[in-house]
Amino acid sequence: MPHSHAVIFDIDGVLLHLTRQEEQRFFNAFRDAAGIAEHHINADWNSYRVRNDVAIAGELLERHLGRTPAESEVWAVLDHYVDSIETGLARGGLVTEVIDGAEALLTDLAAANKFHLGLATANIRGTAEARLKHAGLWGPFGACGYAESGGPKTEILGAAVAELRDANRQPLAPDQIVFLGDQLGDLDAARNNGVHFIGVSTQPEQRDVLRDNGVEIVVANHDETAATIGRILGL
Repeated sequence: MPHSHAVIFDIDGVLLHLTRQEEQRFFNAFRDAAGIAEHHINADWNSYRVRNDVAIAGELLERHLGRTPAESEVWAVLDHYVDSIETGLARGGLVTEVIDGAEALLTDLAAANKFHLGLATANIRGTAEARLKHAGLWGPFGACGYAESGGPKTEILGAAVAELRDANRQPLAPDQIVFLGDQLGDLDAARNNGVHFIGVSTQPEQRDVLRDNGVEIVVANHDETAATIGRILGL
């Protein structure tokens, strides 16, 4: 039976903390798989044209090679990154950190049997799946957009919404969908796709940024997120 509403999640900052060790493994992949010296790698995610793992990989390689990299060159680095994350999680060198209340929120939404759950993340699928599985959060997501979409979060969320509509026997209107994100790019994606938005951040300064840019509902953790989603959707 099709669900009557949908909730789509970003991962980093919404379901999982992005740890310093996880960040470092992403940028180390360019050193190890492409020979780019560390001092040529900017670890500021917002310094890149598109905040998306695939796009960042392409931009870094373009700077290093002086030309547009082949898709195979981009994925040689990204495959190395996925392997590094999977190995680190399996051997204990990495540990995922779950946002407070995220597990209970997913459990409550799934138990309500009203919501189609999805993901819209700038992670590539391999690392998204590995990290969520390690955290015990993988499984309930039926409509997903990943960095493989290649563009900004608007396109990634659009891919998740399109997949959601294909999977649901009756199309969902945008006002039946809520997206949870922590960055201004997530806010833009929600606005561009016409869906409701909840800002999530454990960082007070980031919550202020979201509010200052017009986000009406901003939460620090997920203690009341399920109830908030219900109010937004009129349930």
